Amino acid sequence: MLPINVESSNESTNMNDAAPDLQAVLQKVRILCEGIPDNKMSGKDLKNLKSSILQLTTSPCISPLEIAKAQSVLDFMILPSMEDCLELWFGKSKETDERIWSEFAEDVAKASMGLYEHWSYAVEEPKMIVALVIYLDQFRRNMFRGTKGMYTCDKMCAGYVKRAMKEGIHNSLEPKQLVFLLLVLTHSEDVEDQRLCYKEYLELESKLDPEDPLLCFNGIFKKHLDVVEKYGRFPHRNCIYERANTPEEDEFLLDGAFRFDLPVRKNASGAITFARDGEQLWKVLKDKSKTKRQSLQDVAMEAKRRSNYLSLYGGQNSEEDTKFYFDEDNGKCHVILFYHNTNPLTSYLIASLFCICRSF
Repeated sequence: MLPINVESSNESTNMNDAAPDLQAVLQKVRILCEGIPDNKMSGKDLKNLKSSILQLTTSPCISPLEIAKAQSVLDFMILPSMEDCLELWFGKSKETDERIWSEFAEDVAKASMGLYEHWSYAVEEPKMIVALVIYLDQFRRNMFRGTKGMYTCDKMCAGYVKRAMKEGIHNSLEPKQLVFLLLVLTHSEDVEDQRLCYKEYLELESKLDPEDPLLCFNGIFKKHLDVVEKYGRFPHRNCIYERANTPEEDEFLLDGAFRFDLPVRKNASGAITFARDGEQLWKVLKDKSKTKRQSLQDVAMEAKRRSNYLSLYGGQNSEEDTKFYFDEDNGKCHVILFYHNTNPLTSYLIASLFCICRSF
C-alpha cells in the first residue's frame, strides 16, 4: 500500500461550508490506492492518482444533484419485476438503445472521460458506483452495439469495481444493485476477474431465497468463467476485434448456449435462455448447411406438416432455396433445403442441426 501523508491546512475550500470528515476522506484515498502495487506503479498511474486525489480533496462530497442523477439511472435500470429487468438488460432492443442515447448520452460521455470517478469511492452513497458502472458497462453496450466502443471503458470500469470491493462498498448494496458490479467482471477477458465474479456471486447466492430470480445468474456467470478459462477470451468478440478464430472457436460459436452476445429470453418452461436472432443465425448456417446436408425424406415430410415456422429466413438462387426456422418450443433450429430441378420440389430437413437455445 502506498504511504499516505496528511498535512493540515488553514485554507478553506469554496466547495463546502463545513470541513469534510477526515476519516471519510482517508477511506476514499485508500480506495483510490487499491490495486496499484508499489513496485508496478507507472508514471501514468501516478499521474492519474494525483489527479484523483486532487479532485477528492477539492470536492470531497457528492452533491444532491449527483445523487438525483444516479437515482435516475437506477430507476431506469432496476424494475420491480425481474422478468422486466432481464428484458431491459439483455433484450438488445433498438428502442431501449435509442432511449439511452436520448436520456443518458451526455453523462455516459462524462463518465467515460473519468469525470465521475469520485462516484466510485463515494462510501457515504454506495449506489453512486452502481450508476457509474451502468454508464460505463451497460449503457455503452447499448449505445455502441456491435462495435469496439462497447468495450472501450471495460478495464477502467473493472478497476473501479475491484478497488471498491476491496474496501467492502459492495456489501452495502441491494442484490439487484450488486449484480451490475458482477456484470462488469463477467464482461472481462481476464480470467482472474471471472473468478472473482463467480466467487462474489456465490457469496450473494447464499443469501438469496430459493425462488429468487437472481439465481439465474449462477449459470450466466459460470458459463462466462468456463469460456474464458478455456479460450482465454470471448470468441464472439473476435469479429469485432478483427481476431482470427481457431477451429475450436468456430465450433464454439455455433453453440447458442454460450453466445453471450445474443438476447436473453424466457422460454415456455420459465427458464432463462440466450435466444438466437434469426438473421444472425442465417449468416452462420448458410455455409454450414451445405456441408452437413442429409437426405431425410421422412423428416422432410414431417417438416411440411409443421405449422410453427415462427421465424423463416434465407435466400434463393436459380438452383436452390435454403431457409431455416426456429422452433421456440424445443429450442431447435431446423434447416430446410428446397431444390429446384426437373423433379417435383423436394424438401430436405437437417433435423435439429443446431441447438441454439439451452436452459441454464
